[in-house]
Amino acid sequence: RINETGADADAETALYDGLKGMIGGDISKSAFLSKYRQSSDTVSPTIATDIKNRAIWSVGIALIIIFFYIFMRFKNWQYGVGAIVAIAHDTTIVIGIYSLLWGILPFTMEIDQSFIAAILTVIGYSVNDTVVVFDRLREFIPLHRKRPVKEVMNLAMNDTLSRTLNTGMTSMLVLIVMFFFGG
Repeated sequence: RINETGADADAETALYDGLKGMIGGDISKSAFLSKYRQSSDTVSPTIATDIKNRAIWSVGIALIIIFFYIFMRFKNWQYGVGAIVAIAHDTTIVIGIYSLLWGILPFTMEIDQSFIAAILTVIGYSVNDTVVVFDRLREFIPLHRKRPVKEVMNLAMNDTLSRTLNTGMTSMLVLIVMFFFGG
């Protein structure tokens, strides 16, 4: 537990020390806070826990909705489970790489709104690719009845692989351009 007034004072001191060189002139901390600080809010641990709990509920409800969407579209609950596993796999890989590279790369890697947007984008691509592969699988199963299911799954994956790679490379190209030339 942190004394809230002590934490506020520490944050104000860090803000003052970090920005006093940019303001110029000799300005006192109290003058800086009254003239340049527009507002200050404190988030208590109770509110932070509430936000975390709501986020967990939101993710859970979204996964259930995705499961039912896939289940209704393909009329097979195994496809819904496969989609949820694919989403979990893809996001775990991205978060794992992010964790491994934190502190190594020369730019900030804080978990912020951009990171959450990137994870949501990965989830969107994952659901889209999963639906495309499942759709192709649904087309191939009646065409290749005598082949083993594992072989038909491999055919469906191979048939959609070029589309997935083209989509991913196009997105990576845009991200690289935004990284070097974006704001």
